[in-house]
Amino acid sequence: IGCFASYLSRFHSDNPEDYDEHGCLRWFNEFSQTHNEQLYSAIGRINITYPDVKLIYADYYNATMEFIKNPGRFGEYLLACVLHVA
Repeated sequence: IGCFASYLSRFHSDNPEDYDEHGCLRWFNEFSQTHNEQLYSAIGRINITYPDVKLIYADYYNATMEFIKNPGRFGEYLLACVLHVA
């Protein structure tokens, strides 16, 4: 979420250290990564406790970061959006 235009606008910082190499807010992305790690761990515990339960985990963070890190793979429109945000 640290790469979304709405968060970049609302939580703008004059400190360049607050941004990663893609122009995303570090602390939001660190929060997302920690959340996903904790969620994945909890799902593992649930799978052990309840082996007949089927859970689906969707990692939106890494999917979104693939767009941010490699915009050219997804077309000109996305490349323009990423360049504008950064």
